[in-house]
Order: sequence, then structure tokens, then C-alpha cells
Amino acid sequence: MVRLLIRYKLLSLLPCMCLSVGNSLLLAQEKQGISPKEIQGIRTVNDLQLSPDGHRVAYVLRDLQEAKSLKEGAQNRVWVVKTDGTEVPQELAKNLKNAGFPRWAPDGHALAFLADGVESSGNNEEPGNQIYLLRGESTMPERLTSTKGGVGWFEWSPDSKLIAFMTRDQKSETELKKESEGDDAFEVDRNLPFGQLCVLSLADRNVVQVPQQGFEIKTFAWSPDESEFAAFIVPTPILNDAFHPSLVVIDRATGKVVRTLSKKAGLLPTLQWSPNGQFILFNELSQPPPNSICSWYFATVPSAGGPVRPILGDQPFDVLDARWLPDSTHVVAQILANTQGYLANVDTQNSTFVKMTDVFTSRGDFSFSTNGRLTAYLNQTTTSPNDVWILASDKSATKLTNLNPQISRWNLSPVTVVRWKDTQDGLDLDGLLVTPPGFQKGHRYPTIVQAHTGDSAWSRGWLASWSDWAQLLASHGYVVFLPNTRGVIGRGVKFHDMGSNGGGLAVQDLLDGVDYLVSEGIADPTRLGIGGWSNGGNATMYAITRTPRFKAAIVIAGVSDFFSFVGTSSIGNPTIDLRFKGVGPYTDRGPYDKESPISNVAKCTTPTLLLYGAEDTFVPAGQGFQFYYALKRLGVEAEMVTYPREGHGFYEPYHGIDVQTRVLNWLDTHLLK
Repeated sequence: MVRLLIRYKLLSLLPCMCLSVGNSLLLAQEKQGISPKEIQGIRTVNDLQLSPDGHRVAYVLRDLQEAKSLKEGAQNRVWVVKTDGTEVPQELAKNLKNAGFPRWAPDGHALAFLADGVESSGNNEEPGNQIYLLRGESTMPERLTSTKGGVGWFEWSPDSKLIAFMTRDQKSETELKKESEGDDAFEVDRNLPFGQLCVLSLADRNVVQVPQQGFEIKTFAWSPDESEFAAFIVPTPILNDAFHPSLVVIDRATGKVVRTLSKKAGLLPTLQWSPNGQFILFNELSQPPPNSICSWYFATVPSAGGPVRPILGDQPFDVLDARWLPDSTHVVAQILANTQGYLANVDTQNSTFVKMTDVFTSRGDFSFSTNGRLTAYLNQTTTSPNDVWILASDKSATKLTNLNPQISRWNLSPVTVVRWKDTQDGLDLDGLLVTPPGFQKGHRYPTIVQAHTGDSAWSRGWLASWSDWAQLLASHGYVVFLPNTRGVIGRGVKFHDMGSNGGGLAVQDLLDGVDYLVSEGIADPTRLGIGGWSNGGNATMYAITRTPRFKAAIVIAGVSDFFSFVGTSSIGNPTIDLRFKGVGPYTDRGPYDKESPISNVAKCTTPTLLLYGAEDTFVPAGQGFQFYYALKRLGVEAEMVTYPREGHGFYEPYHGIDVQTRVLNWLDTHLLK
């Protein structure tokens, strides 16, 4: 979905090493290295919600230890913890499958959430997520909906008497019968199942559909008087259309658009009406498409219509999320500045802010909730994944959970910030350096460059997952370099807008960072590797088709040919806008071939491991096959693996373990010979 585009992550250096000493150090450290299975077993937490009275925080936990099998993986579970720290966290609704998306009623008397039915139920339940409710101190959830196709997401009305939710058009009985008989020809871009906005009354369980008006709603928010909805809308449910939403106001009774407030709403899902009803908080693109589809300002706009007013404007940082405070003037905002995140209290009238507390995050892995007096938020460190924290306005922050105590026994590596300049245009750049335990000045180490995903900056947080390899590799003796090249978030709109150059200067930024580490005596120039996922895979292929300096490469879901990508990817049209400023390849193919690694594949000599999701519609596996077969034809060592049932991200635990194992083995084979 569109929501996934925006995300977040972002070293004193040392000098030279003789190979004989270096290899013995590597072998010693390898025996103590973190294993892929240990990393895959980390408990993850997200979507925390502070109760209106500030007494409890609800959050969603995934724990692989509770999974029935590694293939099935962990399910979402809803937990609560008291903010005064007097009780251990408690799991809610243990008998429900994949419970998540907890939301407190504004009056604080109930907690609603989504779940996919009852565990081991023999009932003929409607499949898909449905809304469940826990009242007061009850531990027995009641099911509120039985909607065909399930519920996508929901939002409480301000008076706590109604719940609005999204569902989707379902096939008719006639259509299902034809399919069962094999009469199931599929017409592309026709008969599309649109989303439907519905309103549930808690008094009588009656569901009323807001009349459908022929557009797709991506996000919505109640007006304080409950007569209208603010919404991001797009023309159709086709993913290619989802990158150009408009912010509108919809009449609840008629479903008609009564006001259009912005035609260049951004990709972040944040949308909130101010408590006094006068303003709407959202994110707006810095320029109209196709000049920008990812660079944004957080902004307010009068709900009755009027000029959009950016919050904080052109600053050397980015606002990742924001929430209104009760006075309808201030918001709590989560900000990323270079490699460091923090929460801030922002005055929307005069665009000033006061820093509240540092927050450590990694690639979009953040969440916070506030009632004005208390703010609950996720926080991590370089040596610990996310936990739930609470911050009172007059006190220091308090950690409420300790979800991964086992990590205290791991041999984790220090993470520091490194800075350098691009040699072509002098642009100041930064990134992270993760050095092995026992790192010694004067020794050169095998060094791995991991290119960032999408526009997500590397930031000082937890760096261990199926797609973040820094702690895994460092524990096995590697230096890991995480460069923030031009176009990432965290340095303001102007820097972010440089991202259309996904190859070219962005890869030069990366290569200049490697040169800097070599000049400082840290990186061994004869043992360099490179890899990355998604855009990081693109950058990897671009680099290895232009320089032979890397002795091993790992590509996960990278684009090798932008010409074929535009016509086969579900996000081909946004790619035209983002990278090529709206100029399609059918009128001017030249820029597409110039950006495509396949155009220069004959220059590649780097042994390359390619990993793709078999069901990926963003970057189809065919992009990998093109590059793989080209390398094989050219006599360059290459391996390719596809993962059944996986899309652009990999979610099955076995697959996550397999990816990390292959990455480590590939690098060991080619860099530690």
C-alpha cells in the first residue's frame, strides 16, 4: 500500500591492518557471532496507543516464541501496560487470531481492535479482520462486525458512540458461481473493487454505508461534530493511482465531496482534525506531481477551506508524524534530523518548537501517542530493539517494557556517525559505521556497504533484522558502512528532492564514502562488499556495473531494467514521476536505459547473489532473472533464489533466516578467502 513508502534509519574513525592478524581476529569473532535465527526471534512491537486518561498503553506484539511453526510465523497480539509501572504487561483477548490495531474510545471506557476470528473456532465465521470490543475491565471481547471481506481499518467518532470503518466491494453470488465453473477471465483495470466507508452504531449494531461516489478513500478522519470526514482520495483502487491523493471533505450523509482542500496531499497516512474543528493536519507535497511524489511538508489547512500552511517550513530535518494537542494550536511531532530522531512540541501558529526527548528509531519503525499530559512512544537503542516508553511533561522518560532481555548477552557492536563529501559537487554527507567487537585501530577490515531502502535514512537505532544486516555482519568480524546518500529523509525537503537521481550522483555519494573509509585505514580496499534491499538493491546493481572494486554483492528486490519495470510493476507510473519527472519511456527511452544496470551489465565482474519474492508486484522477480541470466551468459558468478508466497518484503521466519544465512555465507566465501 501507499503507506509503506515513507520510512526511517539513518563514526570517529580509525586506521590499517595486516592480513595475518586480521584473519585471526575474524575467526575468533566468528565463533561468537550473532546467528540469523537469534535475530529472527526478536520480539517486535508497534502501533502503541495511550488511553485518554493516561493510565494504560495498548500495543501490538509479535513473538516468534508463541508461533505454532516457523512457517506460520508469529501472530499479532494486543497487550496493555500501566503507565505507572506498577504491573507487568498483560495480553488481551488471547483466544483471538492476529489481534491488532488497538484504538481507545475517546471517553476511555472501551478498547476496540481488529482480529481474524477465534482460535480453533468451529463456527462459520466471516473470514477477514473484524472489529472486537473490550469494555472497562472486561477480559471477554465482543465481536462488533461480521462484514464480508473483513475490515481494513476503523476510527472512533469523537462522542464514542460510533465507529467508522473501511471495507471493500465483494464479488456477487453470480460472479462467484461463474468463477467456480471456470468462467473467470480477468479484465485488466475494469470492474475494480472499491473501498466502502461504513458507520457502525454501538447502540444497536446497525451499519450504514456512506454513499459511494466513485473514488477510492485511502485515509479518513472524523470532524469534531461528526457530520463530515476529511479524507485522502484517489480516482481508483489501482496502486499506480495511489501516489497522487487529494485532501477533501466528504459529507457523511451524502458521501459527496463538499470541499477540496489540497490536490497535492502526500503519501503519509497522518490525517487529523483539530479538536476545535478549525484546522486539519496532514502532509502536503513540496511540489505538484510529477515534480515530487515523496518530498513533503507537514501542514495545516483551514477545514472550511483556505491556504495550506506548512509547519516548520524549510528546515534541515523532516517531520515524520504529528498529533494535535488539546489546545488545537500545538502538536507533538516526531522529527528526524540527519541520523538522530526526537519528539518535539510544535507551535503551529508561529512555527517554533521545543524538543521533548531524543527518540532512537530505525527505518520507519516508530510510533507515539499523546493526551497532552503524557506521551507514549517506541524507543530503541543501538543495543536494544523497540520498547514502550512514557514521557510526562514534568518528568524524565520511563521505560515500561523489556521485551528482549536475551539481547543483553549478545556480542553487539558500537555504532558511530561518519561524515564525508561527494567529490563531484562537494555535497556534505553522513552515515553510520558499525565496527566489530574488539575493533582495533591500525587494522584494515573487510567492509560491507549496505545501501538504504527507498528514501529511508539510516538512523542511530537497532540495526538487526532480515533486511538490516549491520549487527549480524559486525558480530562476524566485518565493518559495515551505512551511507545516507542524496535523496533520503532527515535533512529537509531540498535534500529529499535530490532523490530522483537514484543512480548517478547518489551512487557516487556512496563510493566517495567508501574511499573515505579506505583513506582512514578502516576499510580493506581488496575486501569490499555491497548489498541492499529494494532501492538498496538498485544502488548495488548500479555500482557493480560501473566499478569492479566490490568482490561480492547481494541484491534483494532490485530493479535491473527500468524500461521493462515501468510496464510490469504495480508502481510503474509513480516511478516515471519520481525518477524521470513524468516523461515516459515510450517517448524518450534514453534516460531509462541510462539508469538501468542491465545496460552496463557487460562491465560487471562482481559475484552476485540475487534474492526475490516470488509474489512481488512492486519489483517482479523478472527484474532479477534478467540480471542473473546476463551474468551467467557473461561468465560472472551468480546465484538467484526466489521465495514462495513473499512479496516485496519477506515475512515468513524461515525465509528471514535463510536470507541472513545466505548473505553471511556469500560474503564469507568471497571476502574471507
